Amino acid sequence: LAGLLFGFSALFRSHGIISSAAILLAYTAVMGIRKIWMKKAVPITLALVYLIQIGANLFSGHGALETGQNFTAYITFHTMMNWWHIPAEVYSFSVIDQFFKDPIGFIELFIPLFLALIYYALPALLCLFFLHEPLAKKFSWFALIATVVYAAPIAIGTSATDRGPFPVLGTAVICAGLLSAELWHRGQKVLAFSKVARAATVVILASAALWLAGSWFSTNWNFLNLYRGQSENFRIIETRLVAKGMRSPAEVFTNKFVLYFPDMPPYRPFMNGGWENYSLWGYRQEFPEMPTDSWETFISACSANNIRFLVLTPGADAVANFLDKLYSGEFQPEGLKLIANVGKTKIFQIKP
Repeated sequence: LAGLLFGFSALFRSHGIISSAAILLAYTAVMGIRKIWMKKAVPITLALVYLIQIGANLFSGHGALETGQNFTAYITFHTMMNWWHIPAEVYSFSVIDQFFKDPIGFIELFIPLFLALIYYALPALLCLFFLHEPLAKKFSWFALIATVVYAAPIAIGTSATDRGPFPVLGTAVICAGLLSAELWHRGQKVLAFSKVARAATVVILASAALWLAGSWFSTNWNFLNLYRGQSENFRIIETRLVAKGMRSPAEVFTNKFVLYFPDMPPYRPFMNGGWENYSLWGYRQEFPEMPTDSWETFISACSANNIRFLVLTPGADAVANFLDKLYSGEFQPEGLKLIANVGKTKIFQIKP
């Protein structure tokens, strides 16, 4: 069952294959080669399930073990990349080559990201000093090793400080719980003489827990409100476009990556650049990029692809300078009409 879940996690996200390897290596380091050999069905099942991904890679014309991780690594080392014009060097980027090209810069960038993940190994490290029960110490060593092994490759990607910690958060919470229980047990001996001191300790711990929970809730609540408001705007944009005769999102070009139409498949309009440009197989065959060297070639390509609307937001110059001038009103070509404003978004209709 463990191997099956490891395999499915690897199919879901690349974090899964890294965390699975980290868990197995940590288990081997703590329990020994003989133990892992006795449970060899786990890595074997993991490998068999992951064959599904390998088969999909080969079927789609990719390398057997190819992933999109070199793209995320490239972004880590090139934070100023123009997402609307992804450079060709992304496809051949190598972390090893980057290290030898600029080892000092590599280390200066890597260390803070690595430490941001290693932070989650702190409860395990503290458990090694404060816990004496052998099984608890073994688990602490396991959590510490697994976190360190996992952190090294993840730190090179773009999720070190957002989604990256989730796979190691579980062991961190368990170790924090073990540590809290041990400190509470020791504290009871010290504070046994005073009910007031014991009550104060409970209040302090509860306040700290509530503060942490509140900060997490606040962050997620703000996030949800942001995307709820954004979704409402997208529905308004969709309604305006449908009223003007839009039959499919494929009739729209935009510079806003997150724009989608909630009630109309295939939901996403045409756009240049973005994650899809690299990681979504077949996307560019169905939604080719529009040329942006001039307005004439751009509008000609729109006509050839049956694009009838432009949805532009501030920052359209990242796609093309003429789109930014179009948004600001400096450029008003014939055959184009501003039909709606939704917040800071402007909707244009290309006249037939």
